[in-house]
Amino acid sequence: MSDDGDLNVQREIEIDKQLAKWHNAAFEGIAALDIGEAMAPGLALWVTDGVPPGDFLAAVLQNNLMDAIRYADSHNEDRLLNWGRVLYDYVPSACYGSPLKYSNWIDKGGLKGVLLAGEIVVDLSEGRD
Repeated sequence: MSDDGDLNVQREIEIDKQLAKWHNAAFEGIAALDIGEAMAPGLALWVTDGVPPGDFLAAVLQNNLMDAIRYADSHNEDRLLNWGRVLYDYVPSACYGSPLKYSNWIDKGGLKGVLLAGEIVVDLSEGRD
C-alpha cells in the first residue's frame, strides 16, 4: 500500500474514533435528559451522516418552534425543553439552529463529511456546562 493509502486509512480510523467518542457522549446525554430511545437513531444519523430526520426533529433542528409543536408526539411534546438541552450540550452547533445550517449539514454529509474535509468541529465529547 502506498504512503497516501496508509495516511487515508489512518485518517479514517481517527475519524471513526472521533465519531464514536461523540456518539457515546451524546447517548449518555440523551439518556440523562429522557429524550427517548426511539429518537436516538435519527439524531445519530443526522449528526454523523447528515441524514434528514423525521418532521419533528427536522423542525427542532431548524429552530422552527411552531412546526416542532405541530409534529411532536405526546412524548416529544412534553420534552421540548430537553431537546434544546440535548442540542446545546451534545450536538455540534453547525448542524442546527436555522434552515440554512440544516441544509448545509445535509450537503456536507454530516460530521463524517466535515471531518473528511478537514473542517474544525468543537469537541463536545464531554458536553457543556
